[in-house]
Amino acid sequence: MPIPDAPFVPPSIGDRTTWEAIAKNPDKAAWLADLDKRLPDIPATAPIPTASEYLAAKRSNDRKVVDGFWQKTRTSLGNLAAHRLLKGIDPNDVDDRLLNWIYAYTYEPSWVVSAHLAKNDLQLSGAGQLDLAGCEQAGSLAELAQSLKPWIDTQTQTLVQSILNEVDRRVVTPAETDKREFWMKTDGTPINNWAGVCAGSILAACETMAAFGMPRPKTRERMIEILRAYFQYGFTEAGECDEGIGYWNYGMDFAFIGLSRLPRQEIEAKFDLKRIERVASYPERVHLVGSTFFVGNDGSPTVSPSLAGVPIIAEWTDSAFLKWWCGQAKPTGLRTFTQLLRYLTSTMQFPSSQSAGPRHEPNRYLDNQQAAIFQRDSTRGLFTFTFTGGTNAEQHNHNDLGTFQVFLGEKPIIPDLGAPIYQQDFFGAARYTKWIVAMSSGHCCPQINGIEQRAGKEAAGKLLAWDEKTGELALELTSAYPDTAGLTKWTRVGHVPADGSRAIIDDEFVLKADGEIIHRIWFVNEPKVTDGNIFEADGIVITIDAKPEKTEVIPFKANDERLMLRIFPAEHVLYRIDMTYRAKANAPLKVQTVITVAP
Repeated sequence: MPIPDAPFVPPSIGDRTTWEAIAKNPDKAAWLADLDKRLPDIPATAPIPTASEYLAAKRSNDRKVVDGFWQKTRTSLGNLAAHRLLKGIDPNDVDDRLLNWIYAYTYEPSWVVSAHLAKNDLQLSGAGQLDLAGCEQAGSLAELAQSLKPWIDTQTQTLVQSILNEVDRRVVTPAETDKREFWMKTDGTPINNWAGVCAGSILAACETMAAFGMPRPKTRERMIEILRAYFQYGFTEAGECDEGIGYWNYGMDFAFIGLSRLPRQEIEAKFDLKRIERVASYPERVHLVGSTFFVGNDGSPTVSPSLAGVPIIAEWTDSAFLKWWCGQAKPTGLRTFTQLLRYLTSTMQFPSSQSAGPRHEPNRYLDNQQAAIFQRDSTRGLFTFTFTGGTNAEQHNHNDLGTFQVFLGEKPIIPDLGAPIYQQDFFGAARYTKWIVAMSSGHCCPQINGIEQRAGKEAAGKLLAWDEKTGELALELTSAYPDTAGLTKWTRVGHVPADGSRAIIDDEFVLKADGEIIHRIWFVNEPKVTDGNIFEADGIVITIDAKPEKTEVIPFKANDERLMLRIFPAEHVLYRIDMTYRAKANAPLKVQTVITVAP
């Protein structure tokens, strides 16, 4: 890996050569122009959340106020700091607005978001603040202090040290020994994006504190150990991210923000570079077309890379795909100063053509996710069919064994609904009872005798066959359902012939006793229904061989309280087709679904 010899160091406001070059960099011109437009709308100081706003998640299931403050409002601090860094120190411009924002954030009662606090209560004074938001804040305030110290010191002699004290008290020192946080596991237990975000942010804070004569070597080594565990156990054995490409982007972004602070020799000595390269290749392995990716669970199929850490990954791994992906992206979502600083100081050059991207093999398979991606050219654009098994114990899991998706170009026809706008109860007992979006009824999965799929590692697909040449994946999926469903056998075979833009799904069910099976298919837009077994929508024709006893077309608004979808406008209506079949005891019921691109 071509890792730079010297680690990244946040450039000081006194380094006018660097900041003047950034101001003149044509690659940053669009962002700088937008900055000038955003600045007048930033208030005089940060609107720190009140106690009642923190308690909203507890009182009404509403996370949006404090989540929004973390994910959107904090962006203003980075914008104000960047504006000051670009202008330099001006005795005639004291910039009290920036000073007030830094002061407000430094002494904010809690850096943690309410959804991550025990019982959604208020932050306990003196407790560590080791969630995503708290760790991001620690890294950002530390590096902000490092870059802005000469200017801050013209205003006050105590604020820089106060920032470091708060970073240390709230995050860095607690991170040395805390054993409660799940993201700190290094014993081989699966961990998720939190480990990359939190450990990467704290590692950046540790390097800044050391530069100020406040080294925290034990915390530093622990964060390095956690990042090693993240690369090893935050992904599957084959380096897949079952959380989805969006969470790959989030976790890897901050992991590399932290790694960028280390010298090359230390990275080479302490990290498995082959493993990192494998994990870094995941976006290419699940890329479909343009900015659309295969995704399941709590994810969105459309993702733009963060132009903070992902360009670093692209450079270090020399990945042509990641470089192309970065070249398509706009500098949005840079909510923390650590992210913004790396974007502004980067001089990496990426392809800028707005092409659909590289073409992939027509048949691809993800070993650990048991997912197949099939792509064929058609008269209506690139036809993509995905079909997946896996388990119902994945990171950010949805109960979705056997589900499938269809795209024409980047347009989803048969969608995966993705994650909802998070509400507090989505991460509790209601996940698989209230939230259709996470249940098998929110996917193209059958219902057996009125029973949905179960969660847990026992619900696991078995690979019967994968034939890359013929384009066929066969899965045995019986264990997706509890014994109470009375299911003896369910196999689903997905086949995409090489000679046409069509997908064939063959289902075989066996029940212990006479019963009912509902075959389900979701549509982004309302389908035209003919004879109860032929459906047309958005250039796709679906024919069901084995006519159902009953066919229902059920509309769902995207803002239905059981869906709360992120990736569709609130008033958009999606449709689910429910086809009911009667099955005899111990007699195989075979249903074939043929999905064809219309002429």
